[in-house]
Amino acid sequence: MYAGPLRKFGIEWLEEPLYGYDFEGLAELRRSTTLNIAG
Repeated sequence: MYAGPLRKFGIEWLEEPLYGYDFEGLAELRRSTTLNIAG
């Protein structure tokens, strides 16, 4: 996923990175990053 490299730019969290009902995508994103996810 794209989220990992964002931390080096000082980004600490993502707000609604995917559609709210994309449960598979959200689960994959959660597994692939240490960034906090809101939404």
